[in-house]
Amino acid sequence: MDSYLIMLIEDDETEKRMIRSTIKDWFQENRIGNLDFYDFDINQYTSLDEVIKKVFIDLDDGIDCIIVDYKLITKKARFDGNKIYDSLISAAPQYPCIILTNNVNECKSTNEVDLDKIYVKRVFLDTDEGKEKSDSLVNNIFANIDLHRSKISALESAINQAISEPGLPFAKMLECEEQISRLIPNYREDSIFDSVDEKYKLFIEIIKEMKKIVDDKI
Repeated sequence: MDSYLIMLIEDDETEKRMIRSTIKDWFQENRIGNLDFYDFDINQYTSLDEVIKKVFIDLDDGIDCIIVDYKLITKKARFDGNKIYDSLISAAPQYPCIILTNNVNECKSTNEVDLDKIYVKRVFLDTDEGKEKSDSLVNNIFANIDLHRSKISALESAINQAISEPGLPFAKMLECEEQISRLIPNYREDSIFDSVDEKYKLFIEIIKEMKKIVDDKI
């Protein structure tokens, strides 16, 4: 039975409840498993740096996807949700992250955001928009999460296989490492090599430095 954990960053508590309800309704109708929402209280922060730092810390709790409102307005501050999105995607371009907005054109024109990552917010709030539309968007969210998980699983299997092979194919391991870093914002580079002998870890570090030198010259 699959379990999912979604972080929803939203300044309006009423809209937050409605968005959660829309996602939960779809999940109960279409999936067998557990769905939870990670409580992120945007109202307690006064700077964007604090928000981004806390988001990255919370990712270690196993969050599968982050959904963030485009404009976040609290009593203490105003935040651009796209800045949170940018930080996540800069760290891991393939991590599931969605921006909700009713100003889609503005969001498109001011951000380097993938168009398929921008969802119309009112679809999650207004039943007049139609259940079919909201169902389609929520389905996309979970499809992206499942794809993200399958990619990580495949890469982890490839790494474990490489570690067990005679001679340790370093190039293959480094390639897998690079691909995983695009999937996990808090990726710890040495984590996949924990089971590798210390002498091989030294070789890996040397290869990394050589690769960096070559890349800098290109």
